Amino acid sequence: MKSSKIAGAGVTLQSAVEHPLPNPPPLRGRDGWGALRAGLMFFLLIVAMSIMGPFTAAAANVPEKWHVRSPMSFFGVAFGNNVFVAAGESGVILMSSDGRTWASVQSGTMETLRAVNYVHDTFIAVGDKGAILTSTDGAKWTLRHSGTTSSLFSAAYGKDNFVVVGESGTVLTSKDGITWTGVSSGVSDRLRSITFGGGRFVSGGDNGTLLISADGASWHRQYPGTPYSIKGLAFGTNGFVAVSGFDSVLTSKDGEKWTLVKRNIPGWLNKMIYASGRYVAVGDQSTVLTSVDGVTWSSAGAGTPVSLEAAAYGKNTFVFVAGLDTILVSPDALNFTAVLSGPARFLSGLVFGYGRFVAVGGKGSILSSSDGVVWTTGHSKTTKWLSGVAYGSGGYVAVGIAGTILTSPDGSEWVERKSGTSIALKGVAYGSKGYVAVGDGGTILTSPDGSEWTRRESGIHNTATGLMGVAFGNNGYVAVGMRGTVLISADGVIWRSASAGTINEIRTITYCFDRYVTTSILDYPGKSQQFYRRIYFSPDGEKWSAASLDIAYPFNGVACGSNRTVVVVGKEIVQSEALPDTK
Repeated sequence: MKSSKIAGAGVTLQSAVEHPLPNPPPLRGRDGWGALRAGLMFFLLIVAMSIMGPFTAAAANVPEKWHVRSPMSFFGVAFGNNVFVAAGESGVILMSSDGRTWASVQSGTMETLRAVNYVHDTFIAVGDKGAILTSTDGAKWTLRHSGTTSSLFSAAYGKDNFVVVGESGTVLTSKDGITWTGVSSGVSDRLRSITFGGGRFVSGGDNGTLLISADGASWHRQYPGTPYSIKGLAFGTNGFVAVSGFDSVLTSKDGEKWTLVKRNIPGWLNKMIYASGRYVAVGDQSTVLTSVDGVTWSSAGAGTPVSLEAAAYGKNTFVFVAGLDTILVSPDALNFTAVLSGPARFLSGLVFGYGRFVAVGGKGSILSSSDGVVWTTGHSKTTKWLSGVAYGSGGYVAVGIAGTILTSPDGSEWVERKSGTSIALKGVAYGSKGYVAVGDGGTILTSPDGSEWTRRESGIHNTATGLMGVAFGNNGYVAVGMRGTVLISADGVIWRSASAGTINEIRTITYCFDRYVTTSILDYPGKSQQFYRRIYFSPDGEKWSAASLDIAYPFNGVACGSNRTVVVVGKEIVQSEALPDTK
């Protein structure tokens, strides 16, 4: 089965259930949903689906590939043409006019991007498998043919030449940024950084490798006196400065003779820039070093637990990028504000409605996003675990432990409602007869608008058989839960049992176009560490087919998109390739 590859952005998601709803506002930022974390981190970039034997339906009805969307790691950031651009895992590219508000743009690749530079009026993003992308404005990107499959790590411009460096001593040159030619570097070490200054290129890499070139074509090795990787290079008023290894900074006036400056830094330094009259280095444990001359340094901590990967400066603002969907801003490289940060707690539920994704989880966590890439925190006013969320004519409804029910018209401000029960509620859905919430002990509650709730008889009398999720589709409401439980109802009031063909816990369910989609653990006795959690598909809630993800932890929320993709959330956010047509 051929699967269509999803670009770094450009996918618009819609409500998983077809029913009359208020007209949603237009999506903010771009019209796409290509990279879900950040990263929201991270990973696992492309998660392959392994198709298992179906219970009844053909396995051709399930998607083959899945992509981790969050949390994401960002590895590069640059400023040019009056905008900031950040790049990272799975081809993610974000753009911002001020460094604080970000929107995803379509990159055209799923390869991890290791750096982005703005040189000679051009943004150049480089990454795995020889990926080179160029853009003049940061919004529209073109994938170039690099002629190599080696990972690329940095780009520079000088002497009428673009130069890119990467794995195994790879050096590529180009006159126009479009056509690229490989040249010999004379080394086999990974080249991690490159800059141009003082009429020459300087490139640094693993094992203390340092090369200089007058034209980008002929290279000569220098010996700076460090055995560590030279990950960052910059040229400023006091010459070249490089970061190397665990605690070292290197300085040079001409790129040939280098002086090692020990800093006793408790972590590795990753990148270096020169901006606003100073050298700025970033690294592990949120380390930020600044220096006017490259010799005397001031240290600051950005206050984030993740490693800082890169920095840029523009509009009187420093921007720092890192893992876990993290982007920080600072006016002076001393005081920092997080403007983008991935989910710090486990996510349990996900829905799309009214033009937004809303995800809920531990300790009252509520996140919302218009494009699936940039996520903001909502105000749930509770610390209770939230397990499920739905969208309907009454707005968003979230449910959780101790009978918690919250409602919101827009996904940002939430009000608690009386459920009439203290039992943990695990899932909620909206359909033709209103909202249905399900939970432990076979609990089923219904409400026409989310404000007042009525308890219904599920037919489950074993308190150990809890219901975990519910969805509405072409065969009505379908609820799933422990011991492979499946219940079906046309109106949410009268329920009958069905079978998913498994005795294991089914975690969550949604209706995606013409099929119900659930997540569960793999069937016994064939459970394998190679294929852990199943995704089940059914056209009617009665007959099910399945596929397996090679991810060990469970997924607790699921939604679908207008391009026939499925999104599941847990510790990460993972997106499938397009669903095959049913036959």
